[in-house]
Amino acid sequence: MPDGETLTVLALGMGWVALLLVAGLALAFAHDPDAGLWTRAHRHDQLPRVMASRYVALGLLLAGILLAGSLPLLALFFAVGAYLGLTDALIYRRAGGTVWPHAAAAGAGALAALLTLAALLLTDAGAVGAAAGAATGALGD
Repeated sequence: MPDGETLTVLALGMGWVALLLVAGLALAFAHDPDAGLWTRAHRHDQLPRVMASRYVALGLLLAGILLAGSLPLLALFFAVGAYLGLTDALIYRRAGGTVWPHAAAAGAGALAALLTLAALLLTDAGAVGAAAGAATGALGD
């Protein structure tokens, strides 16, 4: 059995490979959306179901972040949400569609990220852990 250090290096290496794959997919979809769909064996008619599963995955990720009580990861999650809202707004603006729901999501995500960063800066690590533990404990009561 490999030791923890070896497994850590392996896990991080897999993370970097996954990042390269995701970046490649992003480029493929940005360059030619139909080819991107074909590459991933997605179909236009199934995209609403695919989006639903992505939202479930984001919810699970957020639940894990909240249960871990990690303010840095929570701030990152909100910032990524703001990015998604902003890019959706820009996409729909160019297409002549409705922009405001996406822009509102971007603004809410940015505000949440800033508030989370402020909480992180104004508390020490012990207080953050204690607050997260108290919040998690309150959920179980």
